[in-house]
Amino acid sequence: MFRAIRGIMDLMIRGSGVVVVLVLALGGCRKTPRRAGVSDASVAARAVAADAGALVDAAVATDSEVEADADAEVPGVLRGEPALGPFAAPEELCPALLARLEAAERDRASCARDGAPGSGAAPYLGTHTWQFEDPDEAVTRYLVFQLDGRWFAAAAGGFDMMNTSNGDVTVGRPSARDVIPGGAPELLFDVVETNSDMDDFDNVRFDEVTRRTVCSTGPSGQPSCVAVTLAGRGENHSDFAERKRYRFALECPFQPDGRVACRLRGKRPDPDLVEGLEDTFTLVFP
Repeated sequence: MFRAIRGIMDLMIRGSGVVVVLVLALGGCRKTPRRAGVSDASVAARAVAADAGALVDAAVATDSEVEADADAEVPGVLRGEPALGPFAAPEELCPALLARLEAAERDRASCARDGAPGSGAAPYLGTHTWQFEDPDEAVTRYLVFQLDGRWFAAAAGGFDMMNTSNGDVTVGRPSARDVIPGGAPELLFDVVETNSDMDDFDNVRFDEVTRRTVCSTGPSGQPSCVAVTLAGRGENHSDFAERKRYRFALECPFQPDGRVACRLRGKRPDPDLVEGLEDTFTLVFP
Protein backbone atom coordinates (compact mmCIF):
# COMPACT_ATOMS: atom_id res chain seq x y z
CA MET A 1 0.00 0.00 0.00
CA PHE A 2 2.75 2.42 1.00
CA ARG A 3 4.74 1.80 -2.16
CA ALA A 4 1.72 2.68 -4.28
CA ILE A 5 1.20 5.92 -2.37
CA ARG A 6 4.88 6.74 -2.42
CA GLY A 7 5.00 6.16 -6.16
CA ILE A 8 2.33 8.82 -6.59
CA MET A 9 3.63 11.20 -3.93
CA ASP A 10 7.39 11.77 -3.93
CA LEU A 11 8.14 14.86 -1.91
CA MET A 12 11.45 16.59 -2.21
CA ILE A 13 12.61 18.93 0.52
CA ARG A 14 16.20 19.90 -0.13
CA GLY A 15 18.54 20.89 2.66
CA SER A 16 22.14 21.02 3.66
CA GLY A 17 24.07 18.58 5.83
CA VAL A 18 23.81 20.78 8.91
CA VAL A 19 20.71 21.83 10.66
CA VAL A 20 19.94 25.33 11.90
CA VAL A 21 17.29 25.16 14.59
CA LEU A 22 14.66 27.68 15.53
CA VAL A 23 13.81 27.75 19.23
CA LEU A 24 10.34 28.94 20.05
CA ALA A 25 8.15 28.97 23.10
CA LEU A 26 4.49 28.24 22.66
CA GLY A 27 1.57 28.06 25.02
CA GLY A 28 -1.98 27.34 23.91
CA CYS A 29 -0.99 28.00 20.29
CA ARG A 30 -2.68 24.94 18.82
CA LYS A 31 -4.51 24.86 15.55
CA THR A 32 -8.18 24.09 16.27
CA PRO A 33 -10.66 22.49 13.84
CA ARG A 34 -12.84 25.60 13.79
CA ARG A 35 -13.29 29.00 15.33
CA ALA A 36 -15.82 31.80 15.00
CA GLY A 37 -15.81 33.36 11.56
CA VAL A 38 -14.03 30.43 9.85
CA SER A 39 -15.82 29.06 6.81
CA ASP A 40 -16.66 25.46 6.05
CA ALA A 41 -14.01 25.61 3.33
CA SER A 42 -11.41 26.46 5.98
CA VAL A 43 -12.52 23.54 8.12
CA ALA A 44 -12.34 21.30 5.05
CA ALA A 45 -8.78 22.47 4.40
CA ARG A 46 -7.82 21.37 7.91
CA ALA A 47 -9.49 18.03 7.29
CA VAL A 48 -7.48 17.58 4.07
CA ALA A 49 -4.24 18.15 5.97
CA ALA A 50 -5.29 15.77 8.75
CA ASP A 51 -6.39 13.11 6.27
CA ALA A 52 -3.11 13.42 4.39
CA GLY A 53 -1.14 12.82 7.56
CA ALA A 54 -3.39 9.92 8.59
CA LEU A 55 -3.11 8.35 5.14
CA VAL A 56 0.66 8.41 5.27
CA ASP A 57 0.77 7.04 8.81
CA ALA A 58 -1.57 4.20 7.89
CA ALA A 59 0.54 3.34 4.85
CA VAL A 60 3.71 3.20 6.94
CA ALA A 61 2.02 0.96 9.49
CA THR A 62 1.07 -1.59 6.80
CA ASP A 63 4.58 -2.00 5.36
CA SER A 64 7.18 -3.30 7.82
CA GLU A 65 10.01 -2.74 5.34
CA VAL A 66 9.51 1.03 5.28
CA GLU A 67 11.65 3.16 7.55
CA ALA A 68 9.93 4.92 10.42
CA ASP A 69 10.42 8.37 8.93
CA ALA A 70 9.14 7.50 5.47
CA ASP A 71 5.89 9.35 6.11
CA ALA A 72 7.86 12.59 5.76
CA GLU A 73 8.70 11.77 2.12
CA VAL A 74 5.33 12.26 0.47
CA PRO A 75 4.88 14.63 -2.48
CA GLY A 76 2.24 17.28 -2.17
CA VAL A 77 2.48 17.06 1.65
CA LEU A 78 5.00 18.94 3.80
CA ARG A 79 4.90 17.30 7.20
CA GLY A 80 6.18 19.31 10.14
CA GLU A 81 9.37 18.26 11.90
CA PRO A 82 8.61 18.13 15.65
CA ALA A 83 10.37 20.78 17.70
CA LEU A 84 12.69 20.07 20.60
CA GLY A 85 11.46 20.91 24.08
CA PRO A 86 9.66 22.15 25.98
CA PHE A 87 12.33 23.89 28.05
CA ALA A 88 11.84 26.07 31.11
CA ALA A 89 14.43 28.53 29.75
CA PRO A 90 16.38 28.89 26.48
CA GLU A 91 19.63 28.13 28.34
CA GLU A 92 18.39 24.54 28.77
CA LEU A 93 18.76 23.90 25.05
CA CYS A 94 22.56 23.49 25.07
CA PRO A 95 22.66 20.91 27.89
CA ALA A 96 19.90 18.98 26.12
CA LEU A 97 21.89 18.90 22.86
CA LEU A 98 25.13 17.92 24.60
CA ALA A 99 23.30 15.15 26.46
CA ARG A 100 22.60 13.48 23.11
CA LEU A 101 26.33 12.95 22.54
CA GLU A 102 28.57 10.24 23.93
CA ALA A 103 30.54 11.42 26.96
CA ALA A 104 33.82 11.31 25.01
CA GLU A 105 32.37 13.55 22.27
CA ARG A 106 31.10 16.37 24.45
CA ASP A 107 34.50 18.02 24.83
CA ARG A 108 34.66 18.40 21.05
CA ALA A 109 31.28 20.15 20.82
CA SER A 110 30.35 23.72 21.65
CA CYS A 111 27.15 25.67 22.22
CA ALA A 112 26.68 29.36 22.99
CA ARG A 113 24.37 32.33 22.51
CA ASP A 114 25.00 34.01 19.17
CA GLY A 115 23.62 37.52 18.69
CA ALA A 116 21.61 40.02 20.72
CA PRO A 117 18.09 39.24 21.96
CA GLY A 118 15.16 40.44 19.87
CA SER A 119 11.55 41.30 20.58
CA GLY A 120 10.00 38.50 18.47
CA ALA A 121 6.54 38.66 16.92
CA ALA A 122 3.44 38.16 19.05
CA PRO A 123 2.38 35.61 20.09
CA TYR A 124 5.96 34.33 19.65
CA LEU A 125 8.10 36.42 22.00
CA GLY A 126 11.65 36.83 23.31
CA THR A 127 13.99 35.94 20.44
CA HIS A 128 17.61 34.87 20.83
CA THR A 129 20.11 33.20 18.49
CA TRP A 130 22.25 30.26 19.53
CA GLN A 131 24.93 28.26 17.76
CA PHE A 132 25.89 24.63 18.28
CA GLU A 133 28.84 22.81 16.71
CA ASP A 134 28.91 19.04 17.04
CA PRO A 135 32.07 16.85 17.09
CA ASP A 136 31.84 16.36 13.31
CA GLU A 137 31.96 20.15 12.75
CA ALA A 138 28.32 20.42 11.80
CA VAL A 139 27.25 23.95 12.73
CA THR A 140 23.75 24.48 14.04
CA ARG A 141 22.13 27.84 14.73
CA TYR A 142 19.11 28.45 16.96
CA LEU A 143 16.51 31.19 17.09
CA VAL A 144 14.75 31.31 20.46
CA PHE A 145 11.08 32.25 21.01
CA GLN A 146 9.19 32.48 24.29
CA LEU A 147 5.46 32.16 24.88
CA ASP A 148 3.67 31.22 28.09
CA GLY A 149 7.02 30.41 29.68
CA ARG A 150 7.68 27.43 27.39
CA TRP A 151 10.55 27.11 24.92
CA PHE A 152 10.95 24.86 21.87
CA ALA A 153 13.61 24.26 19.22
CA ALA A 154 12.67 23.56 15.61
CA ALA A 155 14.94 22.74 12.65
CA ALA A 156 15.54 25.49 10.07
CA GLY A 157 18.78 24.85 8.11
CA GLY A 158 22.59 24.86 8.34
CA PHE A 159 25.99 23.91 6.90
CA ASP A 160 28.81 21.40 7.42
CA MET A 161 32.32 22.71 8.00
CA MET A 162 33.75 19.38 6.83
CA ASN A 163 32.43 20.04 3.31
CA THR A 164 32.85 23.79 2.96
CA SER A 165 35.50 26.39 3.72
CA ASN A 166 32.97 29.19 4.13
CA GLY A 167 29.41 28.59 5.29
CA ASP A 168 26.77 30.80 6.80
CA VAL A 169 23.11 30.77 7.77
CA THR A 170 21.08 33.97 7.93
CA VAL A 171 17.76 33.79 9.75
CA GLY A 172 15.40 36.59 8.76
CA ARG A 173 13.13 38.58 11.01
CA PRO A 174 10.25 36.35 12.18
CA SER A 175 6.63 37.30 11.70
CA ALA A 176 3.32 35.88 12.93
CA ARG A 177 0.58 35.46 10.31
CA ASP A 178 -2.57 33.37 10.20
CA VAL A 179 -1.78 31.73 6.87
CA ILE A 180 -3.64 28.49 7.65
CA PRO A 181 -7.30 29.06 8.54
CA GLY A 182 -8.31 28.33 12.12
CA GLY A 183 -6.45 28.57 15.41
CA ALA A 184 -3.48 30.74 16.38
CA PRO A 185 -1.20 32.46 13.84
CA GLU A 186 1.73 30.63 12.30
CA LEU A 187 5.35 31.66 12.80
CA LEU A 188 7.15 32.46 9.53
CA PHE A 189 10.79 33.28 8.89
CA ASP A 190 13.15 33.09 5.91
CA VAL A 191 16.52 31.32 6.04
CA VAL A 192 19.39 31.83 3.60
CA GLU A 193 22.10 29.15 3.58
CA THR A 194 25.39 29.75 1.77
CA ASN A 195 28.28 27.38 1.19
CA SER A 196 31.49 28.07 -0.73
CA ASP A 197 34.72 26.19 -1.22
CA MET A 198 37.75 25.98 -3.51
CA ASP A 199 39.38 22.78 -4.75
CA ASP A 200 43.06 22.08 -5.40
CA PHE A 201 42.72 23.57 -8.88
CA ASP A 202 41.30 26.89 -7.63
CA ASN A 203 37.83 26.04 -8.88
CA VAL A 204 35.22 27.83 -6.79
CA ARG A 205 32.06 26.05 -5.70
CA PHE A 206 29.28 28.26 -4.39
CA ASP A 207 25.73 27.34 -3.42
CA GLU A 208 22.98 29.45 -1.89
CA VAL A 209 19.41 28.47 -1.10
CA THR A 210 16.57 30.48 0.41
CA ARG A 211 13.70 28.80 2.26
CA ARG A 212 10.62 30.00 4.11
CA THR A 213 9.92 28.12 7.30
CA VAL A 214 6.40 27.83 8.71
CA CYS A 215 5.83 26.69 12.30
CA SER A 216 2.54 25.78 13.93
CA THR A 217 1.08 23.47 16.56
CA GLY A 218 -1.11 20.50 15.69
CA PRO A 219 -3.16 17.99 17.69
CA SER A 220 -0.08 16.63 19.50
CA GLY A 221 0.45 19.97 21.21
CA GLN A 222 4.10 19.93 20.16
CA PRO A 223 5.05 22.66 17.67
CA SER A 224 6.58 21.59 14.38
CA CYS A 225 8.01 23.36 11.34
CA VAL A 226 8.23 22.85 7.59
CA ALA A 227 10.42 24.65 5.03
CA VAL A 228 9.44 25.70 1.51
CA THR A 229 12.23 26.46 -0.99
CA LEU A 230 11.96 29.93 -2.54
CA ALA A 231 15.20 30.36 -4.51
CA GLY A 232 18.62 28.95 -5.28
CA ARG A 233 21.78 29.90 -7.11
CA GLY A 234 25.29 28.58 -7.45
CA GLU A 235 28.53 28.28 -9.35
CA ASN A 236 30.35 25.06 -10.28
CA HIS A 237 27.65 22.96 -8.64
CA SER A 238 29.30 19.90 -7.08
CA ASP A 239 26.68 17.54 -8.53
CA PHE A 240 26.79 19.03 -12.03
CA ALA A 241 30.41 19.77 -12.89
CA GLU A 242 29.54 20.77 -16.45
CA ARG A 243 27.31 23.59 -15.17
CA LYS A 244 29.22 26.77 -14.41
CA ARG A 245 26.27 28.66 -12.93
CA TYR A 246 22.63 28.12 -12.08
CA ARG A 247 19.79 30.21 -10.69
CA PHE A 248 16.08 29.71 -10.01
CA ALA A 249 13.27 31.40 -8.09
CA LEU A 250 9.78 30.36 -7.05
CA GLU A 251 6.64 32.22 -6.05
CA CYS A 252 5.00 30.38 -3.15
CA PRO A 253 1.85 32.25 -2.03
CA PHE A 254 -0.52 30.81 0.53
CA GLN A 255 -3.93 29.85 -0.80
CA PRO A 256 -7.22 30.61 1.02
CA ASP A 257 -7.41 26.97 2.10
CA GLY A 258 -3.95 27.16 3.72
CA ARG A 259 -2.01 25.28 1.04
CA VAL A 260 1.15 26.70 -0.55
CA ALA A 261 1.25 26.91 -4.35
CA CYS A 262 4.87 27.07 -5.57
CA ARG A 263 5.50 27.98 -9.21
CA LEU A 264 8.75 28.86 -10.96
CA ARG A 265 9.09 32.43 -12.16
CA GLY A 266 11.39 33.82 -14.81
CA LYS A 267 13.73 31.62 -16.82
CA ARG A 268 13.24 27.92 -16.12
CA PRO A 269 16.42 26.13 -15.00
CA ASP A 270 17.37 22.55 -15.77
CA PRO A 271 14.60 20.30 -14.42
CA ASP A 272 16.89 18.27 -12.17
CA LEU A 273 17.72 21.40 -10.15
CA VAL A 274 14.10 22.06 -9.17
CA GLU A 275 12.58 18.59 -9.22
CA GLY A 276 9.84 18.34 -6.60
CA LEU A 277 9.94 22.04 -5.70
CA GLU A 278 7.13 23.18 -8.01
CA ASP A 279 3.88 21.89 -6.56
CA THR A 280 0.88 22.80 -4.41
CA PHE A 281 1.73 21.63 -0.91
CA THR A 282 -0.50 20.76 2.03
CA LEU A 283 1.19 21.62 5.32
CA VAL A 284 0.62 19.01 8.03
CA PHE A 285 1.45 19.75 11.67
CA PRO A 286 1.21 16.54 13.75
